[in-house]
Amino acid sequence: MITIRSAKPTDARQIAKILMVIFDQMGITELPPADLETRVAQCFADQVFLGEIAETLVAETSGTVVGVAFSYHADQESAVGAHWNSAFTDVSMQVHPESETLPGEWYLELLATAPATRGQGVGAKLLAATKSLAEQYGAETLALNVDLVNPRAEKLYRRQGYQLAGEMTILGHRYRHLELKLD
Repeated sequence: MITIRSAKPTDARQIAKILMVIFDQMGITELPPADLETRVAQCFADQVFLGEIAETLVAETSGTVVGVAFSYHADQESAVGAHWNSAFTDVSMQVHPESETLPGEWYLELLATAPATRGQGVGAKLLAATKSLAEQYGAETLALNVDLVNPRAEKLYRRQGYQLAGEMTILGHRYRHLELKLD
């Protein structure tokens, strides 16, 4: 059974392991994968990403994290970027150098599931929980970016009612910016 809950600092290692698929797709080559994973875990062990300025939800089954959704209000994007980048200052690397949001939206920056659970509805459950979270914060729009080379993910978002709001480039990759109007 899949349970969706707020992440805890003790989840950081499992979160980082799941998110590495996204960082791999982004083509980050400045650091060895193990070092990158450690730095990502450091970010998610901090309250900054666990409710202070952003929200991290996890999907869990039998005590194991099998999915992650990381989101925040667009007004917090600079603070989120600063926290990400603070983990990489010693290597002069920025993992969040560009704006990914549009004003006023609740932004789902990262959504990933463990490979063994893909196609089992984990992503859809995390999307629904993120939508509820955005509504609790009073957001009118929930938005995300999907890589143009990831049609499977875009199909999931479109089934959930997301509509195209534009395109943008993030770290050299083209993305579709999708939005879901909230009630």
